[in-house]
Amino acid sequence: MVNKPAKKGLVNLLLFFISIIIVVAAGVHGSEMNWIYLAGDTIVTSACFLLLYLFLLHFRKEILDVSRKILFILSVILVFVTLTRLVVSPVLERAVYLIPFALIPIIIRTFYDARLALFILLITLMLSGFMLYEPFDFVFINLIAGIVAILSLSDINRKYKLVFSSLVVTLTYIIIYLAIVIRQNGFLTVSDLWGLKWFIGNGLLILSGYPIISVFEKRFYFLSDTTMLELSDSNAPLLRRLSDEAPGSYQHSLQVANLAEAASRAIEPMYCWHGQVHFITISEKLQILVTI
Repeated sequence: MVNKPAKKGLVNLLLFFISIIIVVAAGVHGSEMNWIYLAGDTIVTSACFLLLYLFLLHFRKEILDVSRKILFILSVILVFVTLTRLVVSPVLERAVYLIPFALIPIIIRTFYDARLALFILLITLMLSGFMLYEPFDFVFINLIAGIVAILSLSDINRKYKLVFSSLVVTLTYIIIYLAIVIRQNGFLTVSDLWGLKWFIGNGLLILSGYPIISVFEKRFYFLSDTTMLELSDSNAPLLRRLSDEAPGSYQHSLQVANLAEAASRAIEPMYCWHGQVHFITISEKLQILVTI
């Protein structure tokens, strides 16, 4: 009989293998692709996913213990790589900037830490960049925008924060894009200015972060800080009924909740897991409290 850790390892290996096949298939450029190019794409793609696996093994090993979490991360990467394959075109080469890659760190940071979010963004950009004719500009612009998204979205529980982050990311896109065009050509043309429409559309798509996060949360059974705030709303029907029919239990529950919140805030913003240091969110702190 295969023990449980070995079984999880096989499942994770299968998930990574399937992801490599999907990315390689998405990178095929048509009839001119021969076995040598295919082998090169396979090696490059495998190297990116190997880096991802080693990163998780060293810094977030608890993710490897749950195949559902691995599937979530790989799904985010595959969705954006597939979108890149569908959008990229020699005729509309700038249309790829319509894809809101800044959503990747926003989604990942909702459930994990900023360091993992930035690494996932970098892996996704590298995999997507091989499908483009000028990958450096694409990777550089989206990497800067992703970093700005992480820094600007300090509290996703407040909806106006996402709007503010969308505006900041859009301005970042525009400034970096115009700076690169000026550096390369020395001047701006009407075509260059007309290309700004892709970045404006990109910023509007970032506003879809909340429904997308909700979909991932329900499909992969995650618990975000936003959901926890909704569950703690005193106007919820169940809590109002508890307050009316059992006021003593209701007050006791509030006191226990306040103690749990104080304890979670007292916990340092990082903890050790198998000798490694990891940043955690408030929801992860409360999960630690439950196990103590």
